[in-house]
Amino acid sequence: MSAVVTEVYGLLGRFLTERLTGQPDARTELRAYITGVVEFIAEHRTQMQALMSIFLNFRDGDGAGSYDPADDRTAVGRVQAILRKGQADGEFRDFDTFVMAATIQRSLDGLPFLLQSAAGLDLPGYARELTTLFDLATRA
Repeated sequence: MSAVVTEVYGLLGRFLTERLTGQPDARTELRAYITGVVEFIAEHRTQMQALMSIFLNFRDGDGAGSYDPADDRTAVGRVQAILRKGQADGEFRDFDTFVMAATIQRSLDGLPFLLQSAAGLDLPGYARELTTLFDLATRA
């Protein structure tokens, strides 16, 4: 189970690195992050469903789940770094970067769950709405 998690996280990390590299500013980078995660989920539905099942159901011999707080801190930390850069450059208003990063990340983490009840969800539209929402929420 941990090999599946490691593999999918590795794919996602490489996918996002390609999309974030060379972005000219924090606003564009945040938009690329949000749309990149949604695009990855759209292209890797089977893997994301496997991850969801592992997170919800897998327990090791000691009864511990597969959720790793370090992975969560890494994901939120990546978004938080974009937000801090945007604040430092004057692109973003003053706000708590942890709260905003966690909110952004949770809107993306929840997408595989949402697809369980809305399989036909317009994912490009979902990405557009999220990028608009968080652009309005963060801009200076």
